[in-house]
Amino acid sequence: VVNDERGPRAYENFSGGEKMRVDLSIRMALAALLAKRSGARMDMVVLDEACASLDIDGRECFVESLQQLSSHISLILVITHIPELRDKFPVCIDVRKDGDGSHVEVGGR
Repeated sequence: VVNDERGPRAYENFSGGEKMRVDLSIRMALAALLAKRSGARMDMVVLDEACASLDIDGRECFVESLQQLSSHISLILVITHIPELRDKFPVCIDVRKDGDGSHVEVGGR
């Protein structure tokens, strides 16, 4: 059961994008709890295709959530194939593969 602005609801009643956000919230909370219990800091998070199933509104919520997390975590890496997300982050690392191999380009907004 998950509590949101509508009140308590069964996890199964959430949409795919909503489930992804619930899952991400649970993962982040568990990671923070484990780090705190071990006396460590959670300095880095890697999210691989974490917003692939989200619609445009869901992606905006995802980015807003990461902006809030950035005050607690010094490095957040988001791996995505969604070009519209590149302008949402201060630094972008583009990796492109062609017949000559992989090429990396680092840029900012």
